[in-house]
Amino acid sequence: MSCGGKVLLVILSMYTSISSCDNLYKSMTLVWGYPQIINGKAEKIVSSSWDECVLKCYQEDSCTLVHKSSSGCDLYRFKTVVSARNPSHPYREDLIAFKTLLPTNTCPINPFINSSIYTYQDASLITYNTTITYSVDSNNDTIINFNYTTLKCPTGSKLFIRGIIPVCLSVQYFTNESTYKYCANLTRASALCKKSGGTLTGPANGAELQYFTNVSLTATKIAPYPDTSIRIWIDGDSVYVARQWIMEDPTHNGDAAYPYGSDAPNSIWPGSGLYLYFFPTSLVDDYL
Repeated sequence: MSCGGKVLLVILSMYTSISSCDNLYKSMTLVWGYPQIINGKAEKIVSSSWDECVLKCYQEDSCTLVHKSSSGCDLYRFKTVVSARNPSHPYREDLIAFKTLLPTNTCPINPFINSSIYTYQDASLITYNTTITYSVDSNNDTIINFNYTTLKCPTGSKLFIRGIIPVCLSVQYFTNESTYKYCANLTRASALCKKSGGTLTGPANGAELQYFTNVSLTATKIAPYPDTSIRIWIDGDSVYVARQWIMEDPTHNGDAAYPYGSDAPNSIWPGSGLYLYFFPTSLVDDYL
């Protein structure tokens, strides 16, 4: 392809990982219950009231659940509790509080309707995800299940959370070995992403767009082009109908967060792909 003034230097790669958070509220859900299946030893919290124990779990990222029993308060960290039981009335004695992320900062009427996830990252940039799901057994007891996964983003990428999906985003560069140095078409962009273990993607929100902007402008250190010439391919290919985009990556909600210009994209033929450029402002256009 001829770059024709649109120097498409870099592409976007997303490493989809674990399905495991924008605008969510960290909360402690307090219900009757007790740990049912454990996979490690609980920490006995001494000289502490129940409220202080719940607060400790809330403040410490690695804490999953605390249990109040006649013997005091037990704290369970990442991977140490597999499930807990919320018994039906009247078999209720112990209390548990488990950490979750909620869409609002108010208590839900029924805390057991929707699955939820709590995600945190440690100093080594390892991401820990706890997925919480609910089921009801034959005794009409609610079973609270905890599923654990971890993710470490590759060097040069950054973690973002899309709803309940953690992704590692990075910008990949074409080499100077292509016909047009540091420049190639959308098909090769997609192939390069897959070769790196990911898929072509696009910005899902303003924070991701800012990340792409900041990282992509470093391309001038690799390729001999000015900032004003930097273009990156993003997810979106009008394979069959002009300006109707087929996406590779389902996690960024289509082009909802794409900053289109007032008159872009404007191709009248199918087969064009979307790209992002940054001067004078970040905008998305298409190129055939």
